[in-house]
Amino acid sequence: MITSSFPPISGGASLRMWRFCKSLQNNLKIEVLTKSIQSLSDPLDLSILSKIERVKVHRANIYPIGKIMAFMPWLKLFFPADSFENLIPFIRNGRKILKKSNFDYILGVYPTFTSLFSSFILSKFMRIPLIIDMHDLFYDSYKHTLHTILQKKIYLKLERRVLYHASLISVVTKEFKMILNNLHGIKQEKFLIIPNNVDLDEFKSIKIVQKEDFIISHVGFLADYHLEGVYLLIKAINKIKKEDMNSRIKFRLVGPLTQGLKEKLNKIDEFNIVEYYNFVKKNEANSLMINSDALFLTLSPSHKFAIEMRSTNPSKLFEYIGCGKPILAYLPRGSTQILITENNLGFVLTKYQPGEMAKFIKELMNNESLRENFSKNALILAKKFDSKLVYQTFLKRISLRKS
Repeated sequence: MITSSFPPISGGASLRMWRFCKSLQNNLKIEVLTKSIQSLSDPLDLSILSKIERVKVHRANIYPIGKIMAFMPWLKLFFPADSFENLIPFIRNGRKILKKSNFDYILGVYPTFTSLFSSFILSKFMRIPLIIDMHDLFYDSYKHTLHTILQKKIYLKLERRVLYHASLISVVTKEFKMILNNLHGIKQEKFLIIPNNVDLDEFKSIKIVQKEDFIISHVGFLADYHLEGVYLLIKAINKIKKEDMNSRIKFRLVGPLTQGLKEKLNKIDEFNIVEYYNFVKKNEANSLMINSDALFLTLSPSHKFAIEMRSTNPSKLFEYIGCGKPILAYLPRGSTQILITENNLGFVLTKYQPGEMAKFIKELMNNESLRENFSKNALILAKKFDSKLVYQTFLKRISLRKS
């Protein structure tokens, strides 16, 4: 496995590969090539490494080429500045690892350019079949940062070459498969849908804490495509508080935040309803989710990554349903909105309407049987997305190919 996102990073792409390793470490011999801990700038949770002790992890030291690229901006024509420095170490270390043992497959894990391209180079050079795991879309995400027609042609051709070379392409939704098929004409049988998933065992021993407030939580990193929804929810709660000052309601933001963003949120938080938890370890994040009354999910309907927003199912959605909690969501119409509404997991708003969101919140607060129904539906659905079950599909597929 070649991936830039791997524990002790704790986030969507990293936790997807963590659950992959947890689920299959007894069935497969897995070796991982990733970045050295010293090279990581993300908040780290070393505790999750203990769950994958049978997996051998190789860590590559990263070259500080970003500083060089500041003086050679023309290099950005071919490589993203934040990924170019990883490429040579990954290829060099990957070649050494592959020479020491017989591997049946190389698994290249997007969402980074480095993992995608280095796994392609090593597969070609070492003549080992390549599997690509598309946690996110590649070209449709990068194209928004490209400024010339030439750059866009290079990246589109790169994606096409890598995917045509791959013997198997794992994607998170059927919509991803359709997008890549329409863009490149790749045969349908080359794809395998491996949805984002959850390990239900993570939540079995969490203690329930008594509380007085109605708690809504958003857990995870806040990207720019989350902020519109966060503003919406705060304004909705402000509206509830103005109508009834005795309403006991809190909005927990669990994840790292810049001081500048906190200041922006504090300006619109009229009643001091936001609680900031910064980065917490996975066990504590699970506890905060379980001890919430509702969990908030948001992807901006108006964001430039419109195709991605409509066609993905975020990793945190499956942790939310694994907790068995009602979901409040602000989303574009698409795969995630459909999953929530068709399975009756909570309320989804597709337009920026604080008043409507306030109605949803009050209905959840005042209707215990409704909350219980949403929770029951979530736990039923979560069983279908248990990582131990999901990755058996992957195991069967690659076993059939080898036989």
